[in-house]
Amino acid sequence: MQDAFITKPTLMRPNRSSFSLKYVTSSRPLSKNGLLRRLHLLMDLLEDVVAGSNKVKVRDLHLPLRPISKARPRSFRGQARPYTDSVYKAWLKDARTLLSEWWVDPPLEHVQVMDVHFYGPARGDLDNRVGALCDAMNGIVIKDDNVNVLPRMNLTFTKAKTSEACIFIRLAWIDND
Repeated sequence: MQDAFITKPTLMRPNRSSFSLKYVTSSRPLSKNGLLRRLHLLMDLLEDVVAGSNKVKVRDLHLPLRPISKARPRSFRGQARPYTDSVYKAWLKDARTLLSEWWVDPPLEHVQVMDVHFYGPARGDLDNRVGALCDAMNGIVIKDDNVNVLPRMNLTFTKAKTSEACIFIRLAWIDND
C-alpha cells in the first residue's frame, strides 16, 4: 500500500484559546459558533463528494481536551463490582460529545491509518493515552478499535502547558461507496 497520503504531523504551538487553534491541514480557525463549525464540516464533506468516491479520504479532528491515560477499573475489598474513576468518566463523556459534534457520518468500518498528536503535560504512557482516545471514538468515528478496523496508528507527543493541552487526530480511509 502506498503511503503517499501520510504526512508528518506539523509542529504547532497551540494558543491559549482552544477555539483559535487551526486544523493541521487547513488555515481556517475553529469557531466558537457551532453553526460555523458545522458549515466547515459540510464544506469538507462536499469537497469529498465532488472529488469522487474511490479515493483516499482524510479528515482532521481536534479535541481541545487534556490527554489523559486510560483508567483501569478498580475494586476494593467488599465491593461486588469494580468501578472506573470519575475523572476518566467525565473526560470520556466530554471527548465523545466533541467527537459526535464533528463526526456526522456513520462509524468507519476500516481506517487505513490514524495519526494522533498529543499536546499536554508529560504524565502517563502514550499507549494508555491512545487507549482512552480509542474508547471515546468507538461507535462514533470508528466501528471498533480492533486491528481489523484500525490496523495502523502513528502517535506523537509534544510537551505543553496544561492550559494549551489538546489532541489532533488525522484519519485516512478509502471510501468505496
